[in-house]
Amino acid sequence: MQSLALIQVVEETLTQNRQRLTQDQGFYQAGTRSKIDVAKAEVDLANARANHINALYDYKVAEAMSTAEASANVMTILLRDIASISLLVGGIGIMNIMLVSVTERTCEIGIRLAVVARQKDILYQFLTEALVLSLIGGIIGILLGILASELIARFLSWPTLIAPSALLLSSTFAAAVGIFFGFYPARKAAKLDPIEALRYE
Repeated sequence: MQSLALIQVVEETLTQNRQRLTQDQGFYQAGTRSKIDVAKAEVDLANARANHINALYDYKVAEAMSTAEASANVMTILLRDIASISLLVGGIGIMNIMLVSVTERTCEIGIRLAVVARQKDILYQFLTEALVLSLIGGIIGILLGILASELIARFLSWPTLIAPSALLLSSTFAAAVGIFFGFYPARKAAKLDPIEALRYE
């Protein structure tokens, strides 16, 4: 009887120990799963934050690029308008100078027409003078532009680049302005009557 009772006690103890072990394993598995879920959630949260930061950075970069592009377009339009007005004013100034020159040299023109010069010679002479005058102004403007760009790059730390094509284009425009606005005074000089020109005082 005692041995039977002892066997029953041992069996009950083993059963209780098995139940406890099963419960402990369940708790361990549940705890492990909860830790894995928390880790996954933290990884997802970190990825979401990284994606948000990247999207915000891309948006700021795109916004900055569009702002810089808009500012560059405004500056281009502004400089184009200023250059157009400057060319117009310079051309009118060249035309006035050449008209005054024709008026002051009327007698000289009459002598040349009376001796050997033809009308196209007088025309080419005054066109050449207008061209030289405009090219001198263009060269002075180019030198001042180069100086201004160097000062801006030195004191404001803005990178500047002067393209040779821009220098060639500005010289071409200066020559075109001189020829265009100098044509009317040259034509007026070429059309003078030699007799009336010689009588002019």
